Formats: sequence, structure tokens, C-alpha cells
Amino acid sequence: MLTPAWSQLKPHPVQSRLWYSKAKRKAVCAGRGSGKTEVSRRYVVRMLPVKKQWKDPYYFYMLPTYGQAKRVAWPQLLALIPPTWLAEKPNETELSIKTRFGSTLYVLGMDKPQRAEGLQYDGGIIDESSDQKPGMFSRTVEPMLVHRDAWVW
Repeated sequence: MLTPAWSQLKPHPVQSRLWYSKAKRKAVCAGRGSGKTEVSRRYVVRMLPVKKQWKDPYYFYMLPTYGQAKRVAWPQLLALIPPTWLAEKPNETELSIKTRFGSTLYVLGMDKPQRAEGLQYDGGIIDESSDQKPGMFSRTVEPMLVHRDAWVW
């Protein structure tokens, strides 16, 4: 059973193509109000119950700063996750959500890239990628994706 937050989006054909694309790496060039953020939030939440060959799948939702992450992604992602999916209360300090499926979603601000390092992720979203620090993807994100053949938008 999904939350009421899921009923607010009526995807158009381009959003549907993005959602169903089998590509591991997706770059979305679209203007404000195009729905890319809303679709990406839903996609990462939709991945949380997906079974993996390991017991601890990790996902991320990243924005250029911690303040943006807490303001633009944290409450909206929480609204999309059914309470029955939660293994414990979401950790507001580290912006992490642990599910009963064994998966964890981290909401990250990349003003301090070390917040993201140390784990191998199964997938994630880089929102506002044009505002990220130069070299952030190759230095920080790409190494986190290799061992689990992860996807990234």
C-alpha cells in the first residue's frame, strides 16, 4: 500500500521513458517544473523493496548541500515511503531510512563529499547535478557504484 504522496503525479511520455529505461546511467536535461525530481524520488523509493543478492542494499539521494538535502528531499522522500516499510524510526541526524527489506536510503549533501564515502551503493539519484562541485562524480560517486554494478540518475 503506497502513501497518498504517490497519487499526485501523472507522468507524461518522457517521464515514463525515463522510468522504464534499462540504462544504468541516465542524465536528464530538462527545465524547472518538468517533473524530473518527482520522478527520481519515486524511482529510488520504488527500489527499496527490490531483493538483491546481498542483505544490505544501499541507495542515495544527493543534492549539492546538506541544507538542500534536508529541505528539498528528506520530507518528500519520507512522505513517499509507507510506514509499514520502515525497520526503525528514520534517522533525522544522518538523514537515513532503514527498511524492513534490509535496504537503507541515505539523503546526502555533497558540500562534504566524505558523507557519502565508505559504502558501495546499489543505486542513487544526483539531483541538481549541474550545481555539484566539479569532479564530484568521478572522485566520489563513481567509486561507490562499481562493486554492486549500481545505477545512477
